[in-house]
Amino acid sequence: MKKTKHILFITNSTISGGAEICLKNLIIELLDYPLDIDLLFPKQGEIKNLFAGIRVAKHKLLLGSSSIKFRGLNLYSPTILHHYFKLKNSIVKINKKNKVDLIFVQQDPKEKILAAILGRKLNIPVIWMEHSKLHPWQRLPHFRYLYHLFAKKVSRIIAVSFAVKKSLVGIGILSKKIKTVWNGVRAAKLNDQETESLKNKWGLKDKIVFGLASRLTRNKGIFELLEAAKGVIKNNKKIIFLIIGSGKEEDNLKQQARASIAKNQIKFMGFQNNAASLNSLFDVVVSPSFDEGEGLPLRIIEGMAQAKPIIATDISGSKEEVIDRINGYLIKTHDVVMLKKKIIKLANNQTLREKMGKESLKIYNRRFTVEKMTSKIYHQISKTIASRNEKN
Repeated sequence: MKKTKHILFITNSTISGGAEICLKNLIIELLDYPLDIDLLFPKQGEIKNLFAGIRVAKHKLLLGSSSIKFRGLNLYSPTILHHYFKLKNSIVKINKKNKVDLIFVQQDPKEKILAAILGRKLNIPVIWMEHSKLHPWQRLPHFRYLYHLFAKKVSRIIAVSFAVKKSLVGIGILSKKIKTVWNGVRAAKLNDQETESLKNKWGLKDKIVFGLASRLTRNKGIFELLEAAKGVIKNNKKIIFLIIGSGKEEDNLKQQARASIAKNQIKFMGFQNNAASLNSLFDVVVSPSFDEGEGLPLRIIEGMAQAKPIIATDISGSKEEVIDRINGYLIKTHDVVMLKKKIIKLANNQTLREKMGKESLKIYNRRFTVEKMTSKIYHQISKTIASRNEKN
């Protein structure tokens, strides 16, 4: 296929969270489109392995830590100027070799702000992708001013959910500038033999598994899940809570689990490279997060892709993934009592689990496939480039 347009993707992240996984999926799918693709990223940490197998031109970029410090943007640090020229040199070098038609920027405010400035300076259109709903401090006057100032320099903002778009409109960004494109994932499953083998290895045989794959931080609601577990195991001894992931609260969570009467029903499996496919081991996916910044939790979509019922808190984008009482349940954040009730209800009703799981798969196929996400983003990329060409 003849490549007609050249896109430069930029991310300063070193982790492999939901936003980074979506970026990987997007780039892989776009390889089938008439595009040349370059990728600027740190080439260290988790993200180095995440992007290891992607067949695109890769360039190292490290802009230090996020510019968010002290609940505001640390734009007064002298390193900002250094990072500006570092990014500029990288873009200019890539642009000289192969003219860049569009810059597509991910999550960190620093990379977005610098790319917005450089895109305007170099006459290259820029698309921002917003994966997170704005936190309360991001709606304060100083952030609003900065966001407005640099958002004017970009051509489009892609929001991963209507909740994210609403939060941006709430600080005064023009609605017509923001396009909502739901994240999409590629259905990843273990085969029957792998599933059976891991169930035997991890002691899940003939158990009802309530699973969570997440970074282990306090705002993911895992402490609340462990609290709910104490009441659940009195009702059904076959229930197992399987927690996949690592993070700064891992030791504290394990300590809470060891002190619980449900300790034998709680299993921590640590970080797993194939976390998405391990949804095959779950009977129900649980997402008790109270992180209002989560634009569209990927762990929920990954479960839906495998026809799993969902129990989730009613935060931001979760309400666009879970239809209450159709493909799972939405509960209030921190509501341990209701979390416990819904776990027990699904544990004791296999028919209901299967019915809700089928609905999850239907919603996934209708809204959240990686093909649908890529097609819509490609449309926005094409429109943005065409608009720039008309102006020139």
